[in-house]
Amino acid sequence: MPFGDKPLRTFALVIALPAFLIYVTMAALVIGGLFAMAGEIDRNDDERTTEIVHAALDSFLAALSDAVADEGTWDEAYLSAVVAPDPAWLDGTWGSTARAGQSYDNVLVTDSQGLIVFGENNQGGLTGNIGALFPAASAMLNELDGAIAQSGDGATRSYFTADAIGITGLAAISIHRATAGEMTVSSATRRILWIARHLTPAVLADFSETFRVPALTAVAEPASEDSFAPIGDATGRLLGSIVWRAERPGSAALGHTLLIATTILIAIGLAMALGLAALRRALLRRADSSHAVLAAARNDPETGHLSRFGLLESLSEVLGRTPLPKDLSVAHMGVDNYHEVHQSHGPEIAEDLMRLIGQIIAREAGKDALLGRVAPDSFVIGTAGPTSVETIKRLADTIGDETGAPVTVGEVDIEPQLSIGIATGPGMAGLASLKSAEAAMREARASGDGSTVTYVMADEGARKERIETTSRLRTAIKENQFELEYQPIFDLRAETLIGVEALLRWRRSDGELEPPGFIATAEAAGLMSEIGLLALRRAAREIRPLKGLMLGFNVGASQFTHPAFVEQLSATLNAANFPKQRLQLEIEQTVLTGQPHRAEGIIDELRAEGIVLALDDFVVGQSSIQYLRQFKLDRIKLARSLVAGLDTDPTKFALMQTTINFARDGGLAITALGVERKEEAAQLLRLGCTEFQGFLFARPMSLDALTRLIMAPAKGELKQAG
Repeated sequence: MPFGDKPLRTFALVIALPAFLIYVTMAALVIGGLFAMAGEIDRNDDERTTEIVHAALDSFLAALSDAVADEGTWDEAYLSAVVAPDPAWLDGTWGSTARAGQSYDNVLVTDSQGLIVFGENNQGGLTGNIGALFPAASAMLNELDGAIAQSGDGATRSYFTADAIGITGLAAISIHRATAGEMTVSSATRRILWIARHLTPAVLADFSETFRVPALTAVAEPASEDSFAPIGDATGRLLGSIVWRAERPGSAALGHTLLIATTILIAIGLAMALGLAALRRALLRRADSSHAVLAAARNDPETGHLSRFGLLESLSEVLGRTPLPKDLSVAHMGVDNYHEVHQSHGPEIAEDLMRLIGQIIAREAGKDALLGRVAPDSFVIGTAGPTSVETIKRLADTIGDETGAPVTVGEVDIEPQLSIGIATGPGMAGLASLKSAEAAMREARASGDGSTVTYVMADEGARKERIETTSRLRTAIKENQFELEYQPIFDLRAETLIGVEALLRWRRSDGELEPPGFIATAEAAGLMSEIGLLALRRAAREIRPLKGLMLGFNVGASQFTHPAFVEQLSATLNAANFPKQRLQLEIEQTVLTGQPHRAEGIIDELRAEGIVLALDDFVVGQSSIQYLRQFKLDRIKLARSLVAGLDTDPTKFALMQTTINFARDGGLAITALGVERKEEAAQLLRLGCTEFQGFLFARPMSLDALTRLIMAPAKGELKQAG
């Protein structure tokens, strides 16, 4: 039965009015929700923009650190800025770059106290103390000094500071050689390279374009309507802020949604769907942009592995999953010949090599370990948990074996050279573990044999003891606490005293005589070169009056490879008026293996000076024979391990016979070390060795005792050479 007009109006009144009220209520709820969502989106967008701006500022400082590391880790720079300062070179190399203002717009070289020895920017030269130009520099100097003491000259520091122009990034490094195994530059001779770059409008515009954020401006005080990111210096002092006007994508999307909702009131449900879709698209676009920027900061663009920032973030997440303490183990793997490949074959081959090594490490490490490229020449893997120590050591051994064979990169055959440092310990923080592993890697690299060095938190006591010993050694140098003893060397066939070996002793402040066990600490602290020159000066002065007597003097790796070693040695001998042909420098095989080409050049210079060269503690083998063929040496000193038991071991006797015959054929003189028994001396004489040094003949003695021994020929006991 059809409805009439009245029932129809009644139906409309009863049904339409509630429906209208429902729509109005729904519309109010939806619009209120849209406003709330828009406000939340605006807040999230501003927080993400703040995070991205901080990431951009961190990337700016990281780029300055990388730039100062490249400029300061350079043999030519070390020679031209530290060993023999060359103002023309400094101006032509660094000054011109600063004036161009591309990578940096200020460059300075200071001593360890901050006194400027060279400075340049596009306004001209810079003088005085760097602290007067950049107030945060003094705090940076102190922090850099501590970092160098812990991890070596490769440490860098970068912070924001301010000068008369405005906010600027400042980075510093101790200028040092790029060659592996070089000793740390002493504080007295240290030269610090500083580079600075201002946060100019052009730099900030580049930030905006690169990181897809609103236009940025540097101001002293932000306005109330501005979003901002504060900037502090190394001392924590506020320098200013980077400000921007928020884009507020939620508000923009809301306006669009309300326009649609107002226009299409009849289809409010559709309008709500369209509005929600518009909001969702705006949020996703912004989220995708933020994710891309943060992903770029977290990952190395060349290999795709985590960056240093990303690795630290991931380590923090892993350590935060369960209550501390938790075992954490980190391996820092440095490719020793990366810079050599970069210089010889170009950056593309060097990066291809790093990608290949990264693939090998990723394959062996698996999904349970974190992998990051923390420097151009370094990777880090990290594991956590009860078995992390065993896992990281196993991975280090496996990866070391996997990368030990030559690989083909492009059309070039390259043999990767890895040094590995491991840090382990319960509850270690991510940053502390990375620094400890890097320090261990540098120690492994300094050994020159591609070894692995492990740092354990339990070793902290030993580390503090080394620091204390280093401090006492510095005092010993100032107070001249070192003494010398001399062990005679005899030619039995001629019944002649032909020379002595100078042996260093440390008369400590408590009166106790320290054996040579302190030498390893002195080498690691970079003090052995100074101690060695003091000892040589004294030995040359004391032995010079003993006519014809040869002086044997042992030199370690840090002394031998010092850039000014030959010049310092020659100057010391000349000052003592000691004939150079009476000096015999005794070097160990490790000196030759670390940097063979460098060692070969030094040996040629020493031979040209007339100095005799001996290979100390010689043990016959394929590698040691190769050294005798490669390097022009005058004498070998047979190790005690080869001499001991010579008369009772037929195999050792045959080995000794082969060694002596080989040395004779090569025109080398031979001295037997550590001879303690008459039977050993008799066998050596039978084999043709006549020069002996050992307790059987004489123990190390003072200069007075040596003089009395030389006077013995008056009683018919022995003769002195010459």
